Amino acid sequence: MQFTKDTSKVLTAIYKTYLERRKNGESKASAKHFELEFYKRVSCLSSWSEDDILDSLSELNRTKLIKEYISGDFEVQDLLIIIWKTVLKMDYQK
Repeated sequence: MQFTKDTSKVLTAIYKTYLERRKNGESKASAKHFELEFYKRVSCLSSWSEDDILDSLSELNRTKLIKEYISGDFEVQDLLIIIWKTVLKMDYQK
């Protein structure tokens, strides 16, 4: 899958946040849930406008990597985790 540069940054931030949550003992279900304003706590995204974040989230939603809710909150889908694990495994094997 190919994404815009901005969406790739958002995707990376989402996955890193998910991994941190799991490492801190959160359940998978809980770690997959994100509030729209999660980006304000991520240093590389905190200066972005909400519209830019929403644009990237819409791109991820169209590819079924996240499920967006009307509130703007979203949930990471298993496909996102599977793809990231595959990408990381391929990078590790290089």
